[in-house]
Amino acid sequence: MFDSLSSARKTLVVVAHPDDEVLLAGGLISRLAAEGATVSALSFTDGVSSRQGAKQSDAIQRDKAADQAAELLGFGWWGRMSRPDQQLDLESLPSLVAVVESALIETKPDLVVTHSGSDLNGDHRRVLEAVLVATRPMPDSKRVTLVSGEVVSATHWSAGLGLPPFNPTLFVDVTDTFSRKIGALEAYASEMRQFPHARSSEAVEALARFRGSTVGVERAEAFELIRAVMD
Repeated sequence: MFDSLSSARKTLVVVAHPDDEVLLAGGLISRLAAEGATVSALSFTDGVSSRQGAKQSDAIQRDKAADQAAELLGFGWWGRMSRPDQQLDLESLPSLVAVVESALIETKPDLVVTHSGSDLNGDHRRVLEAVLVATRPMPDSKRVTLVSGEVVSATHWSAGLGLPPFNPTLFVDVTDTFSRKIGALEAYASEMRQFPHARSSEAVEALARFRGSTVGVERAEAFELIRAVMD
């Protein structure tokens, strides 16, 4: 998998908010889809309800953007839960785990991609916790490779919380698919900001170029390898 990704024929991306899937792994998703893999995604919140002055139309717009991003990158939404934004810490962990387990049962992934425990965003960390529980290795369970990725701003603003820094150990060359990632972010235009904000297209590209430069490619997405079992 680490050379060609050819073994990841089914991938499940589990995120807190619609747009995280693109920021975290848009290049990887597009690359896997282009290589014939089936990629599914699950998000937990509407992504907007915590904002001051948020309207129902904002959630509708976010839904449309999520559908556009899926079409551009070549993945399908297994589900988009409409739970309140920034309130996943109020949800019971078993209820979140049950959703992830349902997605795992239906999609039967070889690879699961989710958030990093280094993120400032509490929803992100809660989703990671649910994924870790749902994918805990059992003797009779399917072996799944589990990785966590970074989201510009959320992953890089957590100094002071005492969380471990994001320390990538797996890099994916997304040079050929990066333009599709930017196109998908344009679908989420209402979520993006003007440079030098961290959540800008320029910052996303700068991160991809930096990650790529550390491994000798033009652009890369970086991940922490949480678990992989080799037969």
